[in-house]
Amino acid sequence: MPAYKRTALGGAGAGRRFFAGGADNVVPANISDVPGLVASGWLPIDIVLVQVSGSDDAGRYNAGLGIEHLQAAIGRARLVIAQVNPELPWTYGDTVIQPGVIDILVPAAAPPIELPARSAGPGEVNAGRTRVSLRSRDRATARATIRVSLRAAR
Repeated sequence: MPAYKRTALGGAGAGRRFFAGGADNVVPANISDVPGLVASGWLPIDIVLVQVSGSDDAGRYNAGLGIEHLQAAIGRARLVIAQVNPELPWTYGDTVIQPGVIDILVPAAAPPIELPARSAGPGEVNAGRTRVSLRSRDRATARATIRVSLRAAR
């Protein structure tokens, strides 16, 4: 039995495989909710494992490609482990990580993993067919029409 708790967010799309694999904790939340859940302590973070680019002249690191809720997680984690990869690109936005928040640096050198494109499955095709149309009548109401494919739901 692992000594850690697996938490999954959402449950749609690729996350379904995680649920099927026996997630210990399921949080029905959108990815955009994660920073607030982490910052409030509702979604506890013990350890952050992050890959960063080499440091700049000021000694700062860069999170490169994956930053969705990283700053909130780093702020709440008791341990931050950074894998320093000089092949990771330096990106702009909320990607800078100050050296003082990193507890352990681990050297690495490998190109970032690139996932191959895949064809849309029945669920994605159905979502693409879903139409939401809003029509205002007398400035009072809006009507949403959603087309659902029963074949994709089976």
